[in-house]
Amino acid sequence: MKIVAMVRFNKKWAYVFDAPVCFQYSEETINGVRYLIGRDGPFVRALQYEKAQGRFKAFAGAEITLSMADGSSRTVKDDWWSVVPPFSGVTAITYNTVDELKRCYVYMGGCVETGALESLVSEYETRTSGPYGHPAGGWRYGYYDFEKVIKFDDIRRNALRKQFHLERANKHLVRHAKSWAAAARSKPRFRVKAISVKHAAGWLFDMADSEVRRGVPCPACNSAKEDV
Repeated sequence: MKIVAMVRFNKKWAYVFDAPVCFQYSEETINGVRYLIGRDGPFVRALQYEKAQGRFKAFAGAEITLSMADGSSRTVKDDWWSVVPPFSGVTAITYNTVDELKRCYVYMGGCVETGALESLVSEYETRTSGPYGHPAGGWRYGYYDFEKVIKFDDIRRNALRKQFHLERANKHLVRHAKSWAAAARSKPRFRVKAISVKHAAGWLFDMADSEVRRGVPCPACNSAKEDV
């Protein structure tokens, strides 16, 4: 796992990773207190058991399904509270992945071993090539600046896709126009059924803007076949 960006979050830094953190939990008793400890490499998460009191319930009473280290699943509700892991040498961080931030620009909290975090940050700051076209690693973003960066990435990709479909549609119409002109010269009485601007523009739009409807028959093809 690597850091792909560091983003200003209040007075600290949030870390954007290239892969999601997937915790595997096991139940442990530490100093007489029950915990569900989740681990994924150097990342740690802790849920502490404490009986809910009245309306005060963990995660507002929602059911949480956990993946256990033995391969099973466990559902917890009401009595398991998110707490700082009862270990030394861990640091609380704010993080997420690029894919999740594209869906919803919200960061989450977690903990990681201090030494591992220092190594990740050091590798990021000394990297010879940075993400998103930056010439070097260690690039740090403002909170809203990074949101614009990841959204522009998708906007540019969608624009290139639409440009490709528009060019393809344009070539298709030009090819038919040439065939109609050739037919008109060879057959003086040849009449091509008129295609309204509305139909042609509608087909062009379908080709350019909707991948789902790329198989829509071309009105030009159908009309030419009918008249010939």
